[in-house]
Amino acid sequence: MFFWGSYNFQTPNLVEHEERPALRYPLYVPPTLAMVGDGGSHVHNVYEAGDADGERLRLIDARRIVGKLLACGQRHLVAVLASVERSYDVAAGAAMPSPLVSCAQDNMNWFVYGMGSNHCGQLGHRVPEYTTTLTKLHFEELLSAGSTVTGLACGNKHTIICTSAGTVFAAGDNSFDQLGVTAKVSGFAPVAGLAHITAVYAAGNASFALSNKGQLYSWGEAQYGHLCHGDDGARMDARTLQTVKTNVKIPALVQWFVRHHVVILEVAAARGHVVCRSSDEVYTCGEGSYGKLGLGGLASSFIPQRVRFPERSHSERLCGIAAGDDHTLVLRESSAVGAVVYHFGKMGNGDGQLTPIIIAAPATINRIGAGRGTMSTALTSDGLLYVWGKHSHNKVSKGTNADARRNDPQMVTALSSFFVTDVIIGGTFVVALASFQRGFIEGTQTAPEMNAINDRNNCHRHTWDVVVPQDARVRARDAEVADYTYETAVQAFLAQYLGPKLGPKYVAEMPEAPPLTDHNANAFVRIGAHALTTGQKVRLWMTDVYALGTVVAVLTSPQAESNIDPIAVRNEEEEAGKSNENSPATDVKRETKNSPEAAVEKKYGCRLRIEWQRDDWHEEVITLYSDDETLDTHNPNRWQPLWFLPDPENSGDFLLDR
Repeated sequence: MFFWGSYNFQTPNLVEHEERPALRYPLYVPPTLAMVGDGGSHVHNVYEAGDADGERLRLIDARRIVGKLLACGQRHLVAVLASVERSYDVAAGAAMPSPLVSCAQDNMNWFVYGMGSNHCGQLGHRVPEYTTTLTKLHFEELLSAGSTVTGLACGNKHTIICTSAGTVFAAGDNSFDQLGVTAKVSGFAPVAGLAHITAVYAAGNASFALSNKGQLYSWGEAQYGHLCHGDDGARMDARTLQTVKTNVKIPALVQWFVRHHVVILEVAAARGHVVCRSSDEVYTCGEGSYGKLGLGGLASSFIPQRVRFPERSHSERLCGIAAGDDHTLVLRESSAVGAVVYHFGKMGNGDGQLTPIIIAAPATINRIGAGRGTMSTALTSDGLLYVWGKHSHNKVSKGTNADARRNDPQMVTALSSFFVTDVIIGGTFVVALASFQRGFIEGTQTAPEMNAINDRNNCHRHTWDVVVPQDARVRARDAEVADYTYETAVQAFLAQYLGPKLGPKYVAEMPEAPPLTDHNANAFVRIGAHALTTGQKVRLWMTDVYALGTVVAVLTSPQAESNIDPIAVRNEEEEAGKSNENSPATDVKRETKNSPEAAVEKKYGCRLRIEWQRDDWHEEVITLYSDDETLDTHNPNRWQPLWFLPDPENSGDFLLDR
């Protein structure tokens, strides 16, 4: 299980706390001590005072979380989870992933867990106002003999659960009658008027239920018209003669689908609109802003409308739907190109797309999802997670690397070594489930500090922990320092998840992230003239342009400078001048020799034979008199003629020295 986003569940309002910074990248969520005991392993009383924290960490590392169902609300999550054994190779010092565990596997101890805000009772009456760790909701006590949980759904502040017996339970805020329960209840209460329910859906303040006959029921907030009952709940008050908004208090059958003999297979609910699909058609209903109904306009629709897709040369099979706050996704499969993802509604640039268009996405996608804002997800057949769009809550990121683009599907690299099976976008966070780990990814850096980090990481037992390299992190523009915001958030999350005593010890054993790459490590190093050797490249200022060349011979070594024969040097320079009479370097040496600055400081130079990069310049011998002639403009030995001299009459101006 992986989590990222905001985890500030302590307050009833949507606010952030400076001591609990949001997780920008996915974080592996280990099982709690209570879940370890629920897993059926032989665990002594781990809460005894005499038991060491190291033993507790070993128990946590020996197991991992697997998920069967998952749903997220605005600030809470509900999931059907279990903890399974994970083999531990003591000799190798690393935990090896166990084989893929099927959610349908027998003798699995599945329980309903919750985490997050419970200020409205959305986690039931057995949980306090909030919980910062996965807590058992004890929902199993309400199940009839032999029945199990088959469906979960979360609205903003309420939770819907359906069972294999076809019954539905609801808990949480009932301000808009989204629970479907007229009496005031505490905890999970059965929803009357429903039977043979196979799936439940919720979003915002509305709830939906789908029966085994493909009939859809809806109830809750009706002001957006997405309950598919033909109106937006507006009524005339008989006493005041004013229009008032009403809600659907109990589950009501959507008659439109019944009259048109449409059997619904899947529903995707959003805050203001709903998307339904049959075996071959897609229907939308509700608020039409940004064209998210896909009907070619911005108008709302209070009854389901069929969405028309562009004509294609190859037939396509309808596979899935997803609804976000401001957009809609449809997944179809073509025998020619594979997966085809259609989008309509709000685009990444803020514009609205009124009709379905195809977006560029991997051809192996088999599942799509959408959430707040324009944030969208896709899972491929090989368990890779792709994310794009922007979440409406600014503390929720896509979890992708710094170089990932926002508007196109980008792989969440931090989870690329895991087989992701499910991902849900909540109101302030994102949760993903993975079934197994593919293996360890070998690092390519070989620096000494990297070798030390790799040695520590290889001996680490938290093998499912996510490691986000410093190079992959989003940081301020032009910032060349390491960013440890993620580590700070990890420490704060695990301290409240595992406890203030055990959490820091777990963090202490987590692997270190690869350091920030020094991009200047392999850059060109400026060296002095006396350090030049054969074969090195040089860039020299030649009158009015920088010239590139290669050192083909070093004619003067630093040790031999004191033994230079001035007459021999002058004769060789005269011979070189005759062969390159028109070379700019000849003029440079002549003017430098006669310049007043040259008389200020007299020192022997380094004589080099240079092969110029330009084809029209001949190879020649030059003399450099200092180590920074082309770098320091105040150096009197700088190898550059004084063509421009200060104007004595006008300060700040220059004259051309002819």
